[in-house]
Amino acid sequence: MAGHERRIGIIALPGVQMLDVAGPLDVFAEANTQSGSDEYTLHVIGLSEQPIRSSSGIRILPDYVISCEMARFHTALVAGAPHLKNEPPNPELLEWLRCYLPNCQRYGSVCSGALVLAAAGLLDGHLINRLIGMQQESSNKRWRDRQSTKLS
Repeated sequence: MAGHERRIGIIALPGVQMLDVAGPLDVFAEANTQSGSDEYTLHVIGLSEQPIRSSSGIRILPDYVISCEMARFHTALVAGAPHLKNEPPNPELLEWLRCYLPNCQRYGSVCSGALVLAAAGLLDGHLINRLIGMQQESSNKRWRDRQSTKLS
């Protein structure tokens, strides 16, 4: 696979959990180290050019800002945030996700980032894994999970 660069984008919203950004990016970075080449290029995507304040107060500088004009990523992930179960997602973000993510080779989420994908309708009819703590938040779901194969 040498010479075949894959662009990885992680969407970090205000209040994001740092582990949900750093963890996946570190996995791809370690894959680069293990392979001895830069097969993955890593990018953070934000709602604006402003630093993204995480739930711990640490700020992240986004490489890109949401836009349907953005170059295609191989893999896009929505990072989780503690507040996502209590606040409706940004409508501009939901529209961008609907426009952009289907053009990626694959997309997914980390932890409660699944709630954002669900709000955008991108989990409808799909089988997902979810955390037990998300059970109550996902009671109105329109997707299937590994604990229940019945569509709701």
